[in-house]
Parts: sequence; structure tokens; C-alpha cells
Amino acid sequence: MRLKNFSLIVLIAIAFTACKPKDSFTIDGTFKNPGTEKKVFLYGMQSSQMVAIDSTNLSEKGEFKFIRKTPSVDFFRVSVGNHEFMLIAKNGDEINLEADLADKTMAYKISGANEV
Repeated sequence: MRLKNFSLIVLIAIAFTACKPKDSFTIDGTFKNPGTEKKVFLYGMQSSQMVAIDSTNLSEKGEFKFIRKTPSVDFFRVSVGNHEFMLIAKNGDEINLEADLADKTMAYKISGANEV
């Protein structure tokens, strides 16, 4: 009987964790070698222009996170210092952005969104 109850509790817990909220998207990431740059900005489209919609500070490990809502699939830009990273996001996405700010080619890696 205990095993049956335990199995039911585990099944319910898995169901709740699988049902993540779809009314927002998350952009998190890590910037290696940020130097003195500590502020990260998120820009979004408003009236055909990119405008700052959020900002955060890098952690000591170079990590950041934004949680936002969007009415539909849209373009966003993450900026730190002179570095800019474009991406497309929609609600329900969990996007991860990784970049080395010392890389002169400004290459970056994005994962977690179907539109990427």
C-alpha cells in the first residue's frame, strides 16, 4: 500500500514539473571574460524600434537571467557593453545564451528556442 501511494505521489510530482508556465519566456546565460562590464540589458521591439525593456547585473560567475512576457513571437537583443546578441523568443521558451566577451568574432551560442 505504501509503495502504491509513493508511486502516485511521484507521478503527480512529475506531472506538475512537466507543466511549466507558458505565459512567459526565460533568457538566461553566461558571459565569460566580462571584464568591467556588469550590467546586461534586454531590448525588445516597440513601434519598429529596439528599446530597453529590462536590465540586470551579472553575477560573480558572469550569469544573468530575464523572465518576460510577449504577446507573440518577437525579436529581442541582449546587450552587455559593446556586445549585442540577437534572438527570437515566444512565451514558453527557455533560452540559454553563452558567449565569451573576449572573443573578437563576437560568436555566441543560443539553445532552448525553436525559432533560433
